[in-house]
Amino acid sequence: MTGKNSIQPSTNLQPSSLRERSHSIIQTAIHSPNDKGETLKRANQVLSLYFDPDPDPETRAAVRQAFADALEAYPDWAVQRAFDQWVKTMTRKPSPGEIVILAERKTKPLTDELARRSKIDAEQREAQEARDRQRCSPQATSRILAK
Repeated sequence: MTGKNSIQPSTNLQPSSLRERSHSIIQTAIHSPNDKGETLKRANQVLSLYFDPDPDPETRAAVRQAFADALEAYPDWAVQRAFDQWVKTMTRKPSPGEIVILAERKTKPLTDELARRSKIDAEQREAQEARDRQRCSPQATSRILAK
């Protein structure tokens, strides 16, 4: 099936070590924008896979909007991958919260890597500050050498 309504994975999952990625690339990925229009379109595609007792158009629109609102804090790539995972593994209609959980799981490795790097940077700064505190002042150095 091809075309606008096909349910194909919308993202290309390429494995690579986050440790090899630059800080700015990871930051950009985490803070990349969410496209509400794409989220609404994808929610519509995924929900159309499941039986719907034909609710009125207002209810249908409200359900789609609930997905867009719940997922607006996540980058578009994470939202798309969350929907991809749901389509591949689940047998019932998702709730917005379930897709949020999957989107969060997609961003977690990146946020964990940034936290790891921040911790290392802080430890290195503290170690440097400790070394700097241990250095003798020029006056103390002169007194020691004069002995």
